[in-house]
Amino acid sequence: MYPIPASDNLNIAIGEDLNTIDKVFITNSVGQTLISKDYSNIVNNDNVDLDISNLIPGLYFIEISDKDANVIKRTFVKIQ
Repeated sequence: MYPIPASDNLNIAIGEDLNTIDKVFITNSVGQTLISKDYSNIVNNDNVDLDISNLIPGLYFIEISDKDANVIKRTFVKIQ
């Protein structure tokens, strides 16, 4: 996942921790889901470019899951 900190887009590289992506959730510090995306055809060596331009600057949590219910959780910082 890059760049960290991010401003308008967050790139998720497939194949680092998961070979596929099924769902992506971004939540804030109080647990509100701000972005929820479903993906079905993203596989190893593809990248996902996630638009985060509508988020205000701050700390966010991202949860990425694959079709086998494996989950990766990370944090990132959104800047201006």
